[in-house]
Amino acid sequence: GEAVALGMIAAAYIAEHQGLVKESFVQRQKKVIRSFGLPVQTKGLSPQTILSYLRRDKKVKDKQVRFVLPVSFGKVRVFDTIPTTLIVKSIKRLQWQRSLS
Repeated sequence: GEAVALGMIAAAYIAEHQGLVKESFVQRQKKVIRSFGLPVQTKGLSPQTILSYLRRDKKVKDKQVRFVLPVSFGKVRVFDTIPTTLIVKSIKRLQWQRSLS
């Protein structure tokens, strides 16, 4: 459950960056995930380590990591052209910081 929760947050960050959702969506999603006692931030794993796990995920197709990104609450789309730099940037946003924003 924890990895799924963190993946949902990272996907929301990517969707926000792509202009699919607003920052308010990300904050609401984090609030819902927290309400279930699940993490919205992580520490201890480098972005490169997480990226290496992603590349072995069942959603990889033709060596491309596919992402299920939110477009609104309850609606998603599949994307397979997310730049690695954006993936890493989103993972870095998951890294533990003093603020739990």
